[in-house]
Amino acid sequence: MRRMGHLYDNLYDLFNQNFAVSGNKQFCRIPLGPLYHPRCLVHENFYCVVFARQQDLIKCDPPFLNRFEKHVINMESLVHRRHWTLASNLISWITKLLPTDINKLFPLPQHL
Repeated sequence: MRRMGHLYDNLYDLFNQNFAVSGNKQFCRIPLGPLYHPRCLVHENFYCVVFARQQDLIKCDPPFLNRFEKHVINMESLVHRRHWTLASNLISWITKLLPTDINKLFPLPQHL
């Protein structure tokens, strides 16, 4: 889930794992309006990943943040250092080839 702050408040019972058990099945109440709170079946293998930009974390409620493991993910951690160096060298080389003045026929570095 990403950028769905308006929905997170309705999923607090789900995030808290506040389930009602009936037989072998787990159910959770999810408010869909001021008066309608249906019990929804929760799959036994359910898990949720919430993505938040670092600048948006300030706006999040601390109780909401405390419900999850937190990991910082950035491009440097996803791409091997060798590939990152290769990409940086390639962008530097292309930047040297591109014109510095504005021209409709040629791309500029900010278009890479």
